[in-house]
Amino acid sequence: MIRKAKLLFEEPDWFFELLHKDLAKLQRYAERWDVYAFCRLNVASDLDWMQLMEMYPYINFYDYTKVRSRIDMYAAGDVPENYSITASWNERMAMADMKRWLKRGVNGAVVWDTPYNGAHPHLTRELPTSWDRLPKVECFNADLHDIRHPAYDGEGRLGFLHYKGLKSHLPEAVKRGFVLHDARY
Repeated sequence: MIRKAKLLFEEPDWFFELLHKDLAKLQRYAERWDVYAFCRLNVASDLDWMQLMEMYPYINFYDYTKVRSRIDMYAAGDVPENYSITASWNERMAMADMKRWLKRGVNGAVVWDTPYNGAHPHLTRELPTSWDRLPKVECFNADLHDIRHPAYDGEGRLGFLHYKGLKSHLPEAVKRGFVLHDARY
């Protein structure tokens, strides 16, 4: 990830040449086999790739984003048809915004303080199935897969995620409000 980020900012022409080659190959594969292809360009970033997405109509792009203007554009249908967005809860987000987006069909995501134990999944605590702050919203486990697309998740639903950072950073993440505390534990 660091190598790719450095390439993007230090050698952008080379970065985009490689990215276009990869996306063209993925699109050819999807066309040839008549399958859906998915791509998440923002894994550790929140950059605007919409112009690029329009060039690859056979690829379904998806993002978690905290960028309010991008979420509003998605809610209004002002993004490429092959782009889906999940509004990612964060400490600066107003609950009124999340409610408005959910009502307009945008999915949301919330990170809970239930740590994920990848080495021993059976030791991982269950995620909640509802949130008292949004009692009428249908919720789902967003850790079952990473593809955030309405065909899989529905629309206007809230996905819960386990906290996957360092355990020593969890108290600060909860204090800041990025990770929400589940009072049941």
